[in-house]
Order: sequence, then structure tokens, then C-alpha cells
Amino acid sequence: MEPILFLTQEFPFPATHGSKIRDLQILRALGEHRKVELICFKNPNDAFREPTVPTSIPLQKLTWVTPSHESVTQAFKEARSRCSILWASQCQVAPYLKAAKELDYSIIWDANAVQSKITFESALKSIFTWYKIPRAFRQLFQERRTGKIAKLIIVSSELEAFRMQRLVPAAKVRVIPNCIDLENYADARNHPGSTLFFSGSLDQFPNIEALRWFLDEILPRIKGAMGDALPKIVVAGSNPSSELTVSLRKAGIEIEANPASVLPFLQEASVVFVPIRSGGGTRHKILEAMAAGKAVVSTGKGAEGLELAPCFDIWIANSPDPFAKHIVKLLRNPKLRNETGANGLKHIENRYDWECIRHKIAEIADLLKRPSSSGGV
Repeated sequence: MEPILFLTQEFPFPATHGSKIRDLQILRALGEHRKVELICFKNPNDAFREPTVPTSIPLQKLTWVTPSHESVTQAFKEARSRCSILWASQCQVAPYLKAAKELDYSIIWDANAVQSKITFESALKSIFTWYKIPRAFRQLFQERRTGKIAKLIIVSSELEAFRMQRLVPAAKVRVIPNCIDLENYADARNHPGSTLFFSGSLDQFPNIEALRWFLDEILPRIKGAMGDALPKIVVAGSNPSSELTVSLRKAGIEIEANPASVLPFLQEASVVFVPIRSGGGTRHKILEAMAAGKAVVSTGKGAEGLELAPCFDIWIANSPDPFAKHIVKLLRNPKLRNETGANGLKHIENRYDWECIRHKIAEIADLLKRPSSSGGV
């Protein structure tokens, strides 16, 4: 059986943030059915170390390309004699897929979320972000065009499926949720922890915006309520700007830049906070926290698409006062904190464990075997 060609923006290993974790899990599940050829964009950091691929991924070939149409198209042409199916990961690779269609690839596009909606929301927050509106329209055009040429579109939640179907009514859309391998978080579950913790890609606007809101509006309220009992607050993530780093340290927050893994920090956490106010898809940071048995406080936007029960699986607040009060309540009440963590863990086990994605990929692998006339891809 021929391999699948997999295109993604970043080399997925090690899986240090949400999109890489999603790529890793999908590659792992695809590998149970076919071998994979991987195309990744070159990253300056990857040039200084030998890429390491987990043994669980049956990778047949790895090709590095520059983020140019010429380079990516050449890689498509080189692989075409071996592969006829292209799995394209994330919205950022959409501009390159017209060339794949011209080479007669069957395209599976893992959009994850409707990116144009995310950009429109960000652009309309104030007059100072209106400059993003043209980019949002370009993304909207690109998503519609890509949706029309893809044989199958993958998104991460039923909510994103609804949004994508409205955007491209004739498209065939399937949901593959973001998933977590629970076994990896067993040690963190056995440690009660003592810190207040946030993780994420620190060069992404939704996370930067979230931390600014936390610093300006939520943290002063927590400090006022907790006084000297305030626990250590830790933020971990990739590529923080010097401005963000200085702001966090000035507020007394410990920042860990580009950690190899968030697991040690989750192990030390007692409460995880997710003050996200924009963006889309479903948040791996919440899935990871719950897999580690930690209580989570989030905005409704942060928990969007995860079908969590407020005040049971998670604590939800969309304004500073209740957000801070939820955090303080959980920090002061170990019994409530443990119950919330246990409830969240159970929800993850039932809906977002690794076995869930295996089942979804198996269904798609079955579609790949069928001719188009019989409902295949």
C-alpha cells in the first residue's frame, strides 16, 4: 500500500505545543495503517541538530523545504510517483495546496479551526487592530478555495465543523478531536503540586493577550485576596518576547522559555489558569492539565468546543472578578481542587484519550481504501 504524504509547517518532534501534539498523534495513528512521507518547512533551530523521529512513527522519508511555492511544489512533484494522497496539516499550509491539486493529489486538509474567524475576532477588538482585517479576508478566500479542492476537511470539534460547513457548504467535513496520551501524565497525577500555572506558545496573539489580561486585571485581585499566601506563579512556553518576559518577571512570575516538556511544570501545579479571550480550535493546554488531574480555571473562549461542565469539570469565568475568585477558591480548598481535577480527568478519559483518535483515523483509513464512487477519498 502506498505511503501518505504529510505536509506540516513545523517538524512535529518533540511535540512541545498544541499543533505539534496534534501532528504527532495523527502521524502515530496514520502509521498503524500506512507508511508516511513527511514534508516540513525549514526552521533555523532545526539546522543545528539531527532530527529525531519516534520509533512509533513509520516514517519512510523526510523532506525539508523552504516556505516558498517553488520549493514546496518541487517536493510534491518528487513524491508524486510514490504518493497520491496528501495530508496537509493546519491552515498555514493552505496556500500551497493548489499546486498539489494540479498534480492530481487527493487532498485531506486538517484545518483544525476556521482561521479567518479567529483573525476577524482579533482584528475587531479595537481600532488599533483593524490592520488585520485585510489578512482575515485573504484567509477567508484561501479557506474557501482550499475547502473546494480538498477531498476531505478535518477539524478539531463539532463547533469548528459547523463553522467550516457554513464556509464551504459542499465540503465533506470530519471531526478528529485533539487528544492526549493519558499514560504520559501518570506521574503528574500523583503529585498534588503547589503552583499556579499557564502554558502555551508565547509568540501567539491569543496567549499574549491572555497573559496581559491576567497581569492587568486578574493578578491584582488574586494578590489582594491571598496576600502572603500567594503561591508561586509559573508561565512556560515557546518564543516569549523580551517585552513579555520583562512584564512577567516584574509581576513576580517565573517564566520558563522553550521548555523541552511541560510535564515537570504540570506536576508542580495545583491550579492551571487559561484566560484566553480569542482564537479557535480546542486547547491542548486544557487537555494536558486535565490529563494531569489538575483543576482548571478558564474563560468560555478558552474551553470552547471541549463540552466541559462548568463548576464540575472546570471553572469558567469571562470577567476578572469571578476569574480571580475561582482561582482563590481552588487554591484555598484542596478538596474542591481534587474533585475538579478528578472530574476533568474522567471527561478526558471518555472523550479525548489517544484511543479516540485511533478510532477516527481508522475510519478515514477505511475511506482511503474505497473508490470515490463508493464514498471514498
